[in-house]
Amino acid sequence: MLQKHEDGIKSYLPPQKYHRFFLQSCTAMVLICIVCYTYVRIDGRNNFYIKTWNVKGMFERALRRTSNIFPHVQRERKTVLLWTPYFSQKDWLPSTQELRCPVQDCVATSNRSLLANSSAVIFHLRNIDTGDLPTFLFSNNVTSNASSPLLVLFNKEAPPNTPADVLDKMNGKIHLMATYRKDSEVYTPYGWIEKRTTRFKIPDFKPDKSTVCWLVSHCQTSSNREVYVSILKQYIDVEIYGKCGDKECPYGQPLDCYHWLAKRCKFYLSFENSICRDYVTEKLYYALMSDMVPIVMGGEDYDRYLPPHSFIDVADFSSPESLAHYLLEVGQHEASYLSYFKWKEKYEAAFVPYLWFCSLCDILHRNDTENLKPHNSVISWWFEEGNCTSV
Repeated sequence: MLQKHEDGIKSYLPPQKYHRFFLQSCTAMVLICIVCYTYVRIDGRNNFYIKTWNVKGMFERALRRTSNIFPHVQRERKTVLLWTPYFSQKDWLPSTQELRCPVQDCVATSNRSLLANSSAVIFHLRNIDTGDLPTFLFSNNVTSNASSPLLVLFNKEAPPNTPADVLDKMNGKIHLMATYRKDSEVYTPYGWIEKRTTRFKIPDFKPDKSTVCWLVSHCQTSSNREVYVSILKQYIDVEIYGKCGDKECPYGQPLDCYHWLAKRCKFYLSFENSICRDYVTEKLYYALMSDMVPIVMGGEDYDRYLPPHSFIDVADFSSPESLAHYLLEVGQHEASYLSYFKWKEKYEAAFVPYLWFCSLCDILHRNDTENLKPHNSVISWWFEEGNCTSV
């Protein structure tokens, strides 16, 4: 220790390394406080926001904000190979820069000549051709990440609409599941609820609007939603648009159709084609992004992940008839109907179909990826644990 004489009193100055350690500790604490303060603002009136946090989503958004404040850390760029298209799209993943990911050192490509240098290979389940798979998939080295890339299975369809036979050749070889299931290594939601960033005006009440509308192109489903609607129509008018109805939307883009429908309809049937664990699609988020009240049917625990009084769940009614009576009553009273839009004064729905790429990029830059082992049975995880039912 160094001694210092001041005003006749001996004092001690710690070595310079302790000064540096103290400053580094303070800096780290400031960073932690900024991240926490960004999202941990406990407000007794906003219990929903605390309750509905998705931990991964919370930190992705917090880190995205802090990344604008603090310098970007240079990392080795990771190549992510898109082995399959996404339906008809070849290079279908946006860049990490476009997504404004916290970790941006990843690039997605469909160029198979880069396979040897890839850190991950993504397969879209619906586009897998069992006769066109990488040869290393059938070697024992696939279980060792030191000699082969991580294999990622991407799927946003429910088990009843995914082919089981395709997974036979890949069973026991997939490292990361990228699906809508919340227990996936890479969670891929269609959307989420977040704090509102713009002012919201409660829509005008128009009693002459149609009561219930539905835009649908999948007419026979495992959820039997079409059976429920056929009974519902006996007690209330339901306007059906798309391939399964007698009306058409004049717009080509789905969200444009929803905004158009919102000018004509009070309620929208956000009925999923499959009732499976965690399965929620754009049907819900598009309705929430428009000025319609969604009526939901699905396998999600909607009360946990949506604001109170922002939707109507068919599960809360004993029959389609009782639901119809409730819709007719609410639709005729201005205060009752508009109360379903109060949540939008503080929150808003966001459509985030590809933001999961940020999570994958973050995983690829961790030091422990070499310890990741393939799922023992993707087939069991996907089909048996999907908990699919019907109405």
